[in-house]
Amino acid sequence: MIVITGAAGEPGSKTAEYVLARNKRVRVTGRSAEALKWLGEKGAEVLEGDESDETFLTKAFTGAEAVCLLTPGKPEEDGKVDCYHTTVDAAVNAVKKSQTRKVVLLSCRMPESDPGTAAIPGMQDVEGKLSALKDIDVVILRAGYVLENMLAYRKRFKTRKFSEKRRSPNSSIPMVTSREIGAKIAELIDAPDLKGHSFVNLHGEKWFCYF
Repeated sequence: MIVITGAAGEPGSKTAEYVLARNKRVRVTGRSAEALKWLGEKGAEVLEGDESDETFLTKAFTGAEAVCLLTPGKPEEDGKVDCYHTTVDAAVNAVKKSQTRKVVLLSCRMPESDPGTAAIPGMQDVEGKLSALKDIDVVILRAGYVLENMLAYRKRFKTRKFSEKRRSPNSSIPMVTSREIGAKIAELIDAPDLKGHSFVNLHGEKWFCYF
C-alpha cells in the first residue's frame, strides 16, 4: 500500500496516477472526498480528512509500504509557513506511530543549482524534521517551482514574497510539471538503492516569467 497525501492537488493526483499504473495499491488523502472521487474510480482507496490531524494521518499511514508526503496548505492559509509546519509535524508523528518504513517528501526547495531558494519560506526546516527520523528511509525530492501552481497563483506572486530570496519580476524561473513530479516519485518509491536519507534533484526544463 502506497499512501499519497495532498492527492487533490496537481502533483499529488499525477503521482497517484503514475503509482497506480505500476499496479500498486494506493490510498489517497485529502479534505474533499468529492475531489478525490475520480482517483477512487481508477482504483485508489480514498480517505477524507484533515491532513494536519495526527490521528487521521496515523490511520491513513497504517499498513503502508511507503508514504508520499505532499504537504498541502489550507485555502485560507495559502502561502503561510505555519500551516506547512503543522502538517509536517502531524505527518512525522503519524509515521512513527504507524511504523511506516519509507517516506518520500516533495520539497519546494530549489535543486542544487539554486539551493538558497524555496517556493515556500522555511522549507529547509520542514526538510529537517523529516531528516531527523531514525531508522526510516527518507527521500526528499527537490523540485522547485511547479508550473501549474505558478500559473494558478501568478497574480499573487506580483504582490507577495513567496520565496526565500527576492527575484527580479523580469527573471525567468525553471519549472517542473506535475506529470514530471508524479513520474519521478513513482520511480523513487520503487528505487531499492535509496536507503537511509537521500536528496534527489529534479531540474525543470520549462520556464516561467512574471510578465
